[in-house]
Amino acid sequence: MEPDTDRSPRPPITVLPPSPSVFGDAVLRAMARFLNAGWREHGGMNRGKEIEAVFLKPLGLAAGQPYCAATLAAAIRSAEAETGLRSPVRGSAGALATMAQFKAAGLWTPIRDVTPAHLVPGAALISSRGEPTAAQGHVAVILEPVGEHSVGCIEGNADRVIEPISGEIYAVCQTERRLDDPRLLGVGRWT
Repeated sequence: MEPDTDRSPRPPITVLPPSPSVFGDAVLRAMARFLNAGWREHGGMNRGKEIEAVFLKPLGLAAGQPYCAATLAAAIRSAEAETGLRSPVRGSAGALATMAQFKAAGLWTPIRDVTPAHLVPGAALISSRGEPTAAQGHVAVILEPVGEHSVGCIEGNADRVIEPISGEIYAVCQTERRLDDPRLLGVGRWT
């Protein structure tokens, strides 16, 4: 995935759309907190004290590892603490392993079967990295639908460049994902 350049400051997200799930609401609030914290990669690719402390170390991952799925896992831990509910999906260090957890829990909808009813705030949107059959994936949390063909998301490790000269990027950012992207695999939900 090519890095995007985004130097425009965004105001913090303070109002979130409601999810049909209490747990999905809590996951989305956690992702918004990570986004609003403004953490950035520094000291190398996929590195930074917040990234390592909040996303990587709790999963036993070394500095420099991809952390999109670890960001969702951190949001799941936060949602469990906030709600007192146990997540049906534990989260993991990998997006495709997280997808397998959604499937095992009966909470997965493949992209070919996704309808607008699946595109709810707090749901997990999982894609492959590269070809649809690639061995690596990427995960984002849906913020809200944007028209008929896109969703706004919050995601970790999405390569949004702050400063092209230094290559500094946001650790967690707000994005828009097109639903006709051939890399999309499907949506995981909480209920």
